Amino acid sequence: MEFATAKKRSCGRLAPFFKTSFLGWSSQVVLEACGLTCSKRDRTLFEGLSLVVNTGELLYLRGPNGAGKTSLLRILTGLSAPESGAVLYNGVNISEDKTGYYRDLFYLGHKSGTNGSLSALDNLSFWLAQH
Repeated sequence: MEFATAKKRSCGRLAPFFKTSFLGWSSQVVLEACGLTCSKRDRTLFEGLSLVVNTGELLYLRGPNGAGKTSLLRILTGLSAPESGAVLYNGVNISEDKTGYYRDLFYLGHKSGTNGSLSALDNLSFWLAQH
């Protein structure tokens, strides 16, 4: 599995880390994975995986089938828990503040979350009522 993002840094700082981007403006670490490990059945998909995503950055993730891409995304979105490690959002472990994380999170998976028999407005109303 390959991913491209900003340089690695040590995990678990108390305050978000700021750096100057290549365009000259300051960017803040908003999402950080620290030493994530995930196994399925008897196979380790990834171990000790760490990454940082700053404001304004996109994360590109690719790999062959079964490499752990979806598992990593499920962990980063809080839908699954890692075997070890942590995911930090604005310096806070997402397992400690899911409400704040989910308020700002938008995750669009490979399966549609819409009901084809409903109108666009009805679909939006349904999902809005879930929050």
